[in-house]
Amino acid sequence: MKKILLVGVLVSSFLFYAQDDPCSNTSTLSVTGDFNVEATGSYPMIIPPQNISGSGSGSQIFRKNVDIKLSLGSGDVFESCIVKLDLQDFDDGLQFDIDGTNLLNFQQKHWDNTFGGNTTEFNGEGRFVTSGGMWTPWSGQGNPKLEISTGKVQLMVDTKNGGREDALPFMDSTVADWKLISTFTYDCLKGFNLLIGNQNGGGGPSGINAKLTVEAYVGPCNTNTSFSLQDDNNKITVGSCTCNAKNDGSLALSIEDTKYNYTISVSGVSDPIKISGTNKTANVTGLAKGTYTVCFKVDENPDYEQCFEAVITEPNSL
Repeated sequence: MKKILLVGVLVSSFLFYAQDDPCSNTSTLSVTGDFNVEATGSYPMIIPPQNISGSGSGSQIFRKNVDIKLSLGSGDVFESCIVKLDLQDFDDGLQFDIDGTNLLNFQQKHWDNTFGGNTTEFNGEGRFVTSGGMWTPWSGQGNPKLEISTGKVQLMVDTKNGGREDALPFMDSTVADWKLISTFTYDCLKGFNLLIGNQNGGGGPSGINAKLTVEAYVGPCNTNTSFSLQDDNNKITVGSCTCNAKNDGSLALSIEDTKYNYTISVSGVSDPIKISGTNKTANVTGLAKGTYTVCFKVDENPDYEQCFEAVITEPNSL
């Protein structure tokens, strides 16, 4: 039986496995401290969104302190554990610690060149400026999402060309108080402490409105028939229409694992798209504004199928 994942998305990579049969477990994922909530038995186990919010001024910061632990059931198989922070808005930076070690710390001075940051991507015509003259995370511009997994921290933000990119590499790491450590590990099975929230260098307003979630992937799956690819194997980057009613939207499709051949269908497009051999990319052009269902299939395993919903937009009417 195919398991099809329909996810409302605008862009590239997503942390999901496609399995022939549902995985089962008797494990429990728990979050305690400022939040007390748990999830059990599902694949993945997902802690429902927990609010991190606050508003003030000056150097005030608003953080939550939680302990995260996965209790593995007998015979269960641990795969991965991921922390996500969906940000409605923040002013004007972010920070988090794991087990007392600060791993991320940035403020406006690290991304705004009017505050001294040596970067052009958050002001003027920069890639993260989707409206106005600068990126304004305090208005939620760019739909930022912080994703934390072992050895990897990403702040995914919309770009003006309709895609999404990690904004952290474009910030100025030479300005004082910058911190980004990606060589860390955390162990959900042993448990770890997370302290997470906004950062502010002082002056002006300060605040955050965000939702914290934790996902744990635990099997076992049916090893006789199950098939999976790496978490970020199937990717989509959306190119929005440049003018109203101009059908010049696009979808850039890509895969990571070239051991297999892929057939990709896009709703409203009559011919399937093929990616095979050493090729890793394909493009669909001439698309109108709308929502498209994009499904990746592996030719060598007909039971595998992973689907996404990609939204192509167009500028607002003048």
